[in-house]
Amino acid sequence: MRLALLLLLLPVGVAIPSGLSSAPGVPTPSSLVDLRPGEVLKIRHHSYSCFHVVICDLSFRRDSVLTVSVVLVRSGPAGVREPRQLATLTVTDSTAADLDGLLRIHREAPPRRSNGGVRLELTLTRDGAVVAEELLDNNPVIRRLGSHGFEALIAMARQAAPASAFSDEYR
Repeated sequence: MRLALLLLLLPVGVAIPSGLSSAPGVPTPSSLVDLRPGEVLKIRHHSYSCFHVVICDLSFRRDSVLTVSVVLVRSGPAGVREPRQLATLTVTDSTAADLDGLLRIHREAPPRRSNGGVRLELTLTRDGAVVAEELLDNNPVIRRLGSHGFEALIAMARQAAPASAFSDEYR
């Protein structure tokens, strides 16, 4: 009886608000499609589970075209311990719109407890000054076959990277 009463008193789930601004008064970043020249949207993509962690920084910059620079920050349990520049890729406007849709899914996702998932930290800078920040810590359930979204960009950057990006022998 005591156990049943204790279980009833425990909170069923604590909501983790999505779309949190890191600092009071700091707005959330705008979309990738609306990125203006001189602005950089850095997305720290942190993928984790019981058995792995992969942290990548994706820096989106619009000049004449939208590009993303992918840096592998860390992977484990055995893997990269120091940041490695993988590649810089061109991002089409339709891909940027798809990624904005994916960010919207992360923002609107209900809180879900899990042993793994993705955490996104967004930082928008203009002329080197931070103008917007956002933390997307909810893990939406996205069921698709194959690589998509930010993981697809990371996979393309891994394929484009030289072998020396993954080995300390060449450093």
